[in-house]
Parts: sequence; C-alpha cells; structure tokens
Amino acid sequence: MLLVISVIDFIVALITRSYFKVRILKGGMYMLKQTILKVRNLLSNLFVKAFLLILGVWSSHPLP
Repeated sequence: MLLVISVIDFIVALITRSYFKVRILKGGMYMLKQTILKVRNLLSNLFVKAFLLILGVWSSHPLP
C-alpha cells in the first residue's frame, strides 16, 4: 500500500512539477528505487517459481 502511495505521489509530482513535492521525493528517491527493485525481484521470483511448477506438473503428467 505504501508503495502505491509513493508511486502516486511521484507521478503527481512529475505531472504538476510542484517544487515542494519533487524536493521531498528527491530525498526519498533512494528508498523508492530500493522498494521498486524489491517488488520487481519478488515478482520475477514468483514468475519463475510458477513457471517451474507448471513445467513440473506438465512433465509429470504427459499427454496420452
């Protein structure tokens, strides 16, 4: 939820080019980048696990 709020604030700051919001986000940019990287790694790990699970189920149950 916090990531969604951070992303929405970032987009609003980019659209409005509000100096105050952009200044706040420049300080929090490192944390935002780290959070995005963590989410990206988590999603890629889940995708790989799901792919391997599907591959394992498919290989253990061959078509007749």
